[in-house]
Amino acid sequence: FVNTELEDILQKIKDKGNYYLTNKNVAQGIVCPQEFVIDSHIKEIGDSVKKAEGIFALKTNELEKLKLNNKEKELIKPLYTTDELHRYYGNSNNKLWVIYSDINVRKNIKDYPKIKTHLERFRKVITSDFKPYGLHRAREQKFFEGEKIISLRKTSKPYFTYTNFPCYVTQTYFVIKPEDINLKFLTGLLNSKLIHFWLRYKGKKQGEQLQIDKAPLLEMPLIKQEDEKIIKNADLIIELTKKLESINLDR
Repeated sequence: FVNTELEDILQKIKDKGNYYLTNKNVAQGIVCPQEFVIDSHIKEIGDSVKKAEGIFALKTNELEKLKLNNKEKELIKPLYTTDELHRYYGNSNNKLWVIYSDINVRKNIKDYPKIKTHLERFRKVITSDFKPYGLHRAREQKFFEGEKIISLRKTSKPYFTYTNFPCYVTQTYFVIKPEDINLKFLTGLLNSKLIHFWLRYKGKKQGEQLQIDKAPLLEMPLIKQEDEKIIKNADLIIELTKKLESINLDR
């Protein structure tokens, strides 16, 4: 419920909006129910697996132990979390990898013997619609490649990350990939106090947190009049965040 004054402001924002995201350029991240082994999995499978061991999501050392052939390595994609994805800036040095097993992989799983053997170890606990070899929802691969914006779903304030490298994420995020607007301008706009104000009163919330699902993203009134100042400021914030992270790592 909003009072009349707030409603007037929200209406003015809506009236000024001349650009909206669409179903074609917004997608949820990969739905991957069994990323790692949890206690209940051990009860089901036994002591042959360890807690936090990777199932569809693998740590670098786990990936190396699989000793995949070149064809299998093509299925391994860099997976990112809030450890690397900050507001504005994304660090391309990932710590996790995802087995990107879409419909083509499932149909030809015999061509990927070591991945097949790995996933079969967890057959009893994989609940995907395409178990045991397929991700629950792989999504279109194009969303994770090239220039895009990664949007954190549950957050206290807008949390949008510009990336221009292969960046695969789980359902914790949405991916925004329009081709008709400058994405650094859009990153600056989405992280603004104006959008925070809109989402606070017109978006979706879970308690005190914003829940920025697909519907709130598609309903946001945006402006396509690209402002060079916003682009330059977004660039500056990205570079400063990168330097700050580098300083913290060196300590």
